[in-house]
Amino acid sequence: VNGISELLMEKLINFCFENNVIKINLEVSSINDVAIKLYKKWGFKQVGCRKKYYGDSDGLLFSKF
Repeated sequence: VNGISELLMEKLINFCFENNVIKINLEVSSINDVAIKLYKKWGFKQVGCRKKYYGDSDGLLFSKF
């Protein structure tokens, strides 16, 4: 499993770049530390928060321009 998320993120960003996508939006549970770390590593910035979106946790919104 280790490395698959990195590969998928690279493919997503490359696909978007090749297809002139100017903004990527993602949402993640605030307790998913592994995903949050990955998104930040790839240059995503937190742009919003949906309080208690998942019941036990907030939904964090990330964007990359």
